[in-house]
Amino acid sequence: MTLNTADQRQGRRYFLSWPVGFKGGNGITRDMSTSGVCFETKQLIDLGSYIHFFIFPRQIAGAPERLDCEGHVVRVAPSAEGYGISVSLTATRLEF
Repeated sequence: MTLNTADQRQGRRYFLSWPVGFKGGNGITRDMSTSGVCFETKQLIDLGSYIHFFIFPRQIAGAPERLDCEGHVVRVAPSAEGYGISVSLTATRLEF
């Protein structure tokens, strides 16, 4: 297992705890920005791999039902809940 602990954040982070779903697992967001997402999960995801996942925002009037996200895993770190996975986003879509 290779772990990358260098901080590569590019944008302002918003600390949100929203459910995340992806093929083979689920998790909860730690923080998000316009360029990336960090979430915790019990599933190990390989550093450098491509991932397609969904974020389900809390129900707020006018908010999308889910965010459809794609990107590359740029950081994997052990956490209390399993692993902290940081993803550099390559595509996002709002689904209402």
